[in-house]
Amino acid sequence: MRFKIVLLSVFAAVLALFEAMETRAFGGETSGPVRNRLITRNSAGPVHIGMIVAQARKAMPGVRFARTTDGEGMALIELKRGKTLEMILYAGEENAEKPINEKAKIEMISIFGPSYRTAEGVYPGMPLKEVEKVYGKLVRLTMSEIESREYAEFSHEPDGLSFRAGLPEIGVAGIYPEGSRETKSYEPSAVVTNVEISGR
Repeated sequence: MRFKIVLLSVFAAVLALFEAMETRAFGGETSGPVRNRLITRNSAGPVHIGMIVAQARKAMPGVRFARTTDGEGMALIELKRGKTLEMILYAGEENAEKPINEKAKIEMISIFGPSYRTAEGVYPGMPLKEVEKVYGKLVRLTMSEIESREYAEFSHEPDGLSFRAGLPEIGVAGIYPEGSRETKSYEPSAVVTNVEISGR
């Protein structure tokens, strides 16, 4: 009996150590259970392309789901843990004025939470100069016409992931030649603001 108690105590200590190590590795969060925060071409932690909103809600206990939109008026869903924006989902909904459709299927995930990582360790908030050490030299920064969204493309980035760029204090990351929306130069403080996945 005493041996079982000792064994259980050792197991609990080892489990606590692993959880602490994972917590430090994924941004220092200490509240709530440690969750999988891996970014793949089809998922962000427990949230997957193709699952319905109700399933995502169940997979993310403690996270608030709320209607939001963007400059184009798209019907989006923001996921917040406390004050931290973890991700924004697009589930094919057309009207941003309507409540969230729990049966809508997730088509795109935009990850903002800095505790989420790709398999190679790239995360939202990571400086572009550090990303280049992982995914190779920046091929180009491009800025969209309507919303001036910036996308960074690297020479060895994984398929299925798109990397939005900006400045930590909000601003333009790229140094663009006059009249151009493409560049290979960027501000020293430029970072990956969020990682987008659509399962394609």
